[in-house]
Formats: sequence, C-alpha cells, structure tokens
Amino acid sequence: MRPLINISILLAQLGSIVFILRRRSMILATLFYDLTHVVIFLVSGIFFWKWIILKLGLVAAMRKLPEWVETPKPIVLSVAAILLSPHAFHIARLGWYDSPALVLSDVYAVTNDGKEVRVPSNFFGTWSVTAAQHRLGRVSSNHFPTVTWGTTQSIRVHENAMKDCSFGTGEDWPFRTNPSKISRIVQLNHAYAEQQAAGRENFHYNWFPHHIWSNPLSFSDFNVVALKEIDHYLYRTVSACVRLGPDGPDVTEVARDEFEIPLLPDVKD
Repeated sequence: MRPLINISILLAQLGSIVFILRRRSMILATLFYDLTHVVIFLVSGIFFWKWIILKLGLVAAMRKLPEWVETPKPIVLSVAAILLSPHAFHIARLGWYDSPALVLSDVYAVTNDGKEVRVPSNFFGTWSVTAAQHRLGRVSSNHFPTVTWGTTQSIRVHENAMKDCSFGTGEDWPFRTNPSKISRIVQLNHAYAEQQAAGRENFHYNWFPHHIWSNPLSFSDFNVVALKEIDHYLYRTVSACVRLGPDGPDVTEVARDEFEIPLLPDVKD
C-alpha cells in the first residue's frame, strides 16, 4: 500500500507540468494537493494550514481566469516558469532516507516534587517546529549523524545506519550548538508562558497554529502541570538504534547526555 501511495503522490506532483494546460485540471490538481495536506495532518500531526489557505485562494482565482489562458503562449510560459523556478527560488529538499538510527532531543519539566514530565513541542509556540523535529541542538558529538526521526540525505549514512547503526569516526555533527543557546530558548519560552498565563489559570499553547502539532492526548501529564509547579527543566538527547523484534520494536540506547536548565528570576532584553 505504501509504494502505491508514494507513486501516486509523486505522479501528482510531476503532473503539475501537464495539469497547467487546462483550467479545470489546474483546479482539480490544486484541490487534490489540499486534500493530501489534510490527510497528512490527520495521520502525522503536520499541519500545512498556510499552504491550504493559499491553495484555496488559488482555486478561487483560477475560477475567474479568462479563456485565453488556455491558449499556447500562456501555457508555454507557465510550463517554462515551473521548470525554471528552481533557478530563481529556493526549493525545499523534501526527500530523504529513513533509518533505524534515531536521535531524540527532548525537554523535560521537573516539578517542585522532583517529577519529570516531557514537554510537548506545542509548548514552544513559534519554536514548536524546531522542537518537534528535535532540532533545538546537540551539545555532544557522541550521537548518530542522522537528523529528524532518523532521516538522512546521505546514502553513506543510510547504509551505515542499516548495518546495526554502526558509524565510523569523523561523521557530521548535525544541529551542533552549546548548552547556553538551548537554555536561553527554554528560559525565555517559560518566561513568555508565564506572561501569557498572567491572570489566567495557564498558558493555552495548544491553540497556536503549529506547523507540527504534538497530540495533547499524549501529554496529559504535562497538561495538568501549572507553570508555578515547575522548578527547572532538563534537556536530554538520546541516540537509539531501533529494530523490529518478535514482540515489537527493539530499542537499543547507544548514547545519552543531558543538562539542567534553571528558570530565569528576571527576563531582560
């Protein structure tokens, strides 16, 4: 089923060069692209809401197009614009290899009674995409050279990952940073949350239009934690090799590091 879905999406994307030949096909293709965004949100939590609104606007505009747009000259110009667009605009590279070599960087809130609770990416507002993709940073070179959820665009890294996650020395250090930069993001975010929660019971972070939505049902423990109950945070990065075992996923932890992030007594610009 998965190969069929992948092939269908690929053909639909490549078909944009052909669909532009007729106004009706342009509209149908654009609505199909919006449908794929909705399905992606339902199955993964990735919410392309800006793209959905833009495409609906394009559909409304295409319904008003005059008949002359379907004549040869505008068609040739439109096809040329599509083919040459990578030379004029930055095109996101959204192709990658999946691998079993996961590197997960998560933030944990430590309450006044010492309980650790994983913080959902939604809590980070405008930083939520970065947090959801585990890209806030890595402070150690001991981790796998893969990026978000074990993906990579390097065939060499992918091949090594498939060989029991065995990597040699001298590999890349993705998202390299230092603890102070990560701490600053978490501290300022907590201060902002306190500011937003002033006069209210809590910070309603799940209502922000996130690009990647962390499922509130999966973070019920954090949802009931009041900001005043948080003593400090932990930033933890774990590298783990995942294999399919007889009873489900078999996870082998290879590396782990963490550091404590205190709260700011005062926030100064």
